[in-house]
Amino acid sequence: MTRGELAASPYLRGDRLTVECFLDVVRGARLQPTAASPETVEPPPPDLREHLGALLRTQVGADVAFTVQGETFRAHRAVLAAQSPVIKAELSGSPPPTKEEDAGEAVAVDGMTPLVFRTLLHFIYTDALPGLVDLGREEYRELVGDLLAAADRYAMCRLKQICKVILQEELDAKTVAAALDSTGHSRHCQALGDGCVQFMPSSG
Repeated sequence: MTRGELAASPYLRGDRLTVECFLDVVRGARLQPTAASPETVEPPPPDLREHLGALLRTQVGADVAFTVQGETFRAHRAVLAAQSPVIKAELSGSPPPTKEEDAGEAVAVDGMTPLVFRTLLHFIYTDALPGLVDLGREEYRELVGDLLAAADRYAMCRLKQICKVILQEELDAKTVAAALDSTGHSRHCQALGDGCVQFMPSSG
């Protein structure tokens, strides 16, 4: 458009210029990324539990030791204290060892088997139960019952709930009665007794 055409057009009035625009809206259309646009890279899934699990396996930096029926387990005070207020209180009275002392004097754990304590440590570090494919069904039931008692002993609410759900799925009237008779009256196994009573089927 020439200067003369602009001056003669209705868009120029005095010292004001009016600009007229036309916009076409296409419904349902989506912009596609151009070839030059970088694709969105999804971040990898969280892997903290894998790293903590490796820390438990390698025992790097372990600063506390436990003995369970003659078997020694090394762990990390900070990880244990974060998951269990009971363990935190128990360890607060003993100062962390120096490098020369390694993990220091071992803490004796009574009323628990090495398998139960190993499973407990695995849950503390990974927030999940390990695969127990080598156990038969009866052994698995017994382990879950003992683990429920250990979770109650160390005030680990999430683990207690997980064990109760497993017991609900696995236990029947016969095995519940046996569990109540053998362990339900123990001080540390009160949670097992309560859980079994809760999940016993009605006698009709």
